[in-house]
Amino acid sequence: MPFVVELDDAVGERRSPDKPNLCIGETVGDPAARTQRMIDGDVGPEWLRGHAVRGRPDLVPARFAGAKPELARLLETDGYTVNHGGRG
Repeated sequence: MPFVVELDDAVGERRSPDKPNLCIGETVGDPAARTQRMIDGDVGPEWLRGHAVRGRPDLVPARFAGAKPELARLLETDGYTVNHGGRG
């Protein structure tokens, strides 16, 4: 199940000034717990540690059955910057 984490601006420039940088992850467990672990710096890639601001479950469509790349495309189409490996 995909989840979305909002990132601070230190990870890179936003595509749209009114929409934050994001990172999308996937988990077979509880998305809220995984998100909190990313915010706490316990999991995630090195470039992300210290830059996770908060979870954004509001950006995952209800009953979304797609994979991480599909969600990234949806959010990018809507003007969000989805960061991959430290770059948008």
